[in-house]
Order: sequence, then structure tokens, then C-alpha cells
Amino acid sequence: VLVRAANLTAAEDVYDSRGYAVRKDWVNGPNKVFRFVLRSFFDGGYASNYSSFFFMELDAVPLQAFWLDQFAREALCYPTAAIRGSRYLGDSWDMFSHLMAD
Repeated sequence: VLVRAANLTAAEDVYDSRGYAVRKDWVNGPNKVFRFVLRSFFDGGYASNYSSFFFMELDAVPLQAFWLDQFAREALCYPTAAIRGSRYLGDSWDMFSHLMAD
């Protein structure tokens, strides 16, 4: 197990649940962490040993038993898929999606 810290500053570590309409950088913290993980994957030399990786949002909670087994089966069945998962069924983006660029 390798543990690395993103070391976000207070200004970078932002997650404002009020959303985009209130604060344009409302998900800056999670976005910075994702970029850190991706950069670490490439800069750490892992990219030369792997063709892909799995990133699960830190606040995601699996609801189904053996979900990782299903994920592995789908990864083998659809090896070129860039994104896997169910359609987004929430409404968190509805109030401000019209404000975002296409």
C-alpha cells in the first residue's frame, strides 16, 4: 500500500455544498485531489506498467455486495470503456447546469 498526501492548501481544499451558483470553485478540493492522483500515476512511473486505473470518488459508497467483482468482469468485457457506471440520477446539478459552459 502506498499512501501519498495531496497537501492541499486551505484555499484549494474547497467543497461548498451550496454549489456552483454560489461559488464557482465549489468542487475545487475534489478536483485537485483527482488531478493529484492522475499526476502521481504518470509521474510515479505507474503508467508504464498499467494501461488504466480505477478511481473511486472518496465519498462514494458501494451499495451492492461483490461490486468490485462485477467491476472487474465489466472491465474485461469492455476493455476500451473510459467511464463505467450507472447514469446519474440525482438532481444536484439541476439548479445550476444552465450556468455551465457546454
